[in-house]
Amino acid sequence: MTSWARPLRTPQYAYDHDDMYLAMEDGDIYFLEVDTQGPNLIQLANKACRLDCSIGTAFASLDFGLNKNDMLVAGGEMSSGGVYLVSFSK
Repeated sequence: MTSWARPLRTPQYAYDHDDMYLAMEDGDIYFLEVDTQGPNLIQLANKACRLDCSIGTAFASLDFGLNKNDMLVAGGEMSSGGVYLVSFSK
């Protein structure tokens, strides 16, 4: 894992949940859903997508209107990086 980002969520959802994207150097992105009130801390851990670039420490999730899409920005030390719209459905 080279970097991680937490997408913006509504206050009602964020009260007892936390979402996180984990970025791998080869461009693979994994999505984690954490439930702080449930019996299992990690509720979901899936490969969300693969970005068409290598990823360094420059990785962020930007506000995209609190819907099901997240905007990810990635950059690598030896790549041009990119801006990606990720639609993740459970």
